[in-house]
Amino acid sequence: AYTKACELAPDVPELRDRLGDAHLKAGRFADAVAAFDAVLTARPDFAPEHWRRGIALYYLGRFADGVKQFEAHRAANPEDVENAVWHYLCNAK
Repeated sequence: AYTKACELAPDVPELRDRLGDAHLKAGRFADAVAAFDAVLTARPDFAPEHWRRGIALYYLGRFADGVKQFEAHRAANPEDVENAVWHYLCNAK
């Protein structure tokens, strides 16, 4: 449904973000990153908050990219304990 919604309203990044969430939850990590990247193209100011993109990057084995994503998120939300765990996991790889 989100794929169709994105086709009907391509200029609404929130729909693409929800599509990315659906892909992430379904384990389609490459599709999730593609959807999240489209969101960030439209809304670059949202990049530091986009920790879900970092999780998808981790599962794709893109650990260096994940580290960057989680470091950006830490600067935006230093109280997020889960972020520190994902950052550690990306660094450990």
